[in-house]
Amino acid sequence: MSMIIEKANYEGYVWYSDETMPRVLDGSEAFEPNLKEGENPFIVEAQLYDALQMKSYSIRFWNGDYHVVCYDVPKNVCKLWKADIVTYGSNRMNNNKLLFWQQWKEVEDNLCLGMKTLVPKALVFVGLKK
Repeated sequence: MSMIIEKANYEGYVWYSDETMPRVLDGSEAFEPNLKEGENPFIVEAQLYDALQMKSYSIRFWNGDYHVVCYDVPKNVCKLWKADIVTYGSNRMNNNKLLFWQQWKEVEDNLCLGMKTLVPKALVFVGLKK
């Protein structure tokens, strides 16, 4: 089964199986990820953000299958949820900083007498720090 992610001007990175470093995408050129099973080289890992369509894709390849998660990102997410934007240093990407939107959900916690507490829900890639 192949997955199709539309061609767009993505910001982020893609790491192929035959490369020693990920390719950094700055959003200036169109890119279309190839997620066809059985093809080499294959994408080992990618974090892609399409600011125009406000979509974020997290791609991982393990046990012979692609695992892709797509998130809808609100407009101006970095301003609206400033407290929930976390920055991570990159590895082998010329010191680029990766921006993620930390999402939370409320759950009842038996260890807190049934009161609601916040737990991590998702970590959504929202681009490179400029």
